[in-house]
Amino acid sequence: MMEDSQNRYRARRTTPPSETNIPMRLIWTILAINALVSLVVSLLVVLVVGPWLYGNQTPVVTGQAVAAATESPAIVQSPPAPTATATPAEPVPYTVQAGDTLGLIAEKFGVGTDALMEANGLTNPNLIREGQKLIIPVPNGGALIATPAPKPTTGASEETANPRPKQFVVPPADISLTPTPTVTPPPTATAPPLGQVLVTITRVLGYGNAEDERVTLSNSGAGISLAGWTLEGSRLGTYNFPNMFLFNGGYIDLHTVAGVDSSSDIYWGQTEAAWQSGDTLILKDNKGNVISSYIIP
Repeated sequence: MMEDSQNRYRARRTTPPSETNIPMRLIWTILAINALVSLVVSLLVVLVVGPWLYGNQTPVVTGQAVAAATESPAIVQSPPAPTATATPAEPVPYTVQAGDTLGLIAEKFGVGTDALMEANGLTNPNLIREGQKLIIPVPNGGALIATPAPKPTTGASEETANPRPKQFVVPPADISLTPTPTVTPPPTATAPPLGQVLVTITRVLGYGNAEDERVTLSNSGAGISLAGWTLEGSRLGTYNFPNMFLFNGGYIDLHTVAGVDSSSDIYWGQTEAAWQSGDTLILKDNKGNVISSYIIP
């Protein structure tokens, strides 16, 4: 009896007590699942029940609004373009001034040199003189250039009717540190002063042989008449220039032998050589002023 009581007592002391407390991890897991379920239910209410209660409400469009929306922009007709009236054009008279050339006159009035020569019966563009009367033909034959009529405009501009997609403009890179190259403009030709005489004896070719002899004069100044000018220094005497005009940039050859004068060649009519090595040629104007000199080597 005593032994059974002791055995029962040992069994009670060796048997561990049962666990009655709930672990904290299980409690947090239950709370998280509860929160997730609540969130899912709320989303279902918003996505399903909300459209069912408040959806399918479309605005009512009246007939006037439909008509205004479908109405096309009115076309505003532009007034008819004025028609050009042809008026008879008349040639312009012009008096040749000192320093004028046929090319400069043609450029001044906007006509061609050939048309200017044809209108005045000229065959040589270098043979005009100061005070000569010229007829300037009408440019383009007096024809009128038709102006196209403007297109009709609409109430709405093309940009409004067909809007273009916006373009994103990329700002340029900073070029403040890039050196800017300096462009040097080309030199421009400077016209000689009006009335300045720049006629020079350029060369003497074939001297000592009458058939080959020629003296070349060039003009780098304003155009000038050679009437009354002389060329001295020959053992045959003094040569008197005919009434001819030497344009700016022009030249003329004086031949010792006989021939027919032209705009670029004139003839003295001698049978012997007029020039020898060592001779000094002196060119004088109609007032006796020395214009140029040349020593034959």
